[in-house]
Amino acid sequence: GVRFVPGKVKGFFKVSSGELLDHCVDLKELAGTEQLPWRIAQAENFQERMDIFQEYLYREDACLKLEKSVLVDYMLKRIHESSGEIQLGELALEMQYSIQYIRRCFTEYVGMSPKRFCRQLRFQHALKQLNANKNSHISDISQDTGYYDQAHMLKDFQAYMGVSPSRYARIINLKKYGNQILYV
Repeated sequence: GVRFVPGKVKGFFKVSSGELLDHCVDLKELAGTEQLPWRIAQAENFQERMDIFQEYLYREDACLKLEKSVLVDYMLKRIHESSGEIQLGELALEMQYSIQYIRRCFTEYVGMSPKRFCRQLRFQHALKQLNANKNSHISDISQDTGYYDQAHMLKDFQAYMGVSPSRYARIINLKKYGNQILYV
């Protein structure tokens, strides 16, 4: 399969990232032709398959004007720099666009709202801290990772992991857990 960096699908295909999020899509449907999947199937090795796919992606008519992509790239950069703690109003002020416009652009290119993306990024940051510092207090981690309070972190933990942070900490401290890393 192919994974696109958030915000890049829209430039190559005439669909938004949201239409592809959490879906397995037939390349024939996405490309709008049976020729591409057939050519890839005929390739002798992985590198040849990648070359064919890249040739398709960078054909002249596929490189749509990406006037919004620069905007979305900047938003993604700022969100990552802040570990998901930046407010949409702050971004709108920096970029001199309305909150509604940047929310619409972001959702169109990334496939989820900026708020949801920030929430997931903040949670990943908290999870990374918990994995690195198994003996840390949950309240310290929630404060360090930008949660409003511990209850908000608990809510995210339950939503994404299905367990509380303390239960998760006990799981990762088990001997059978070893040195494995959990990717969420």
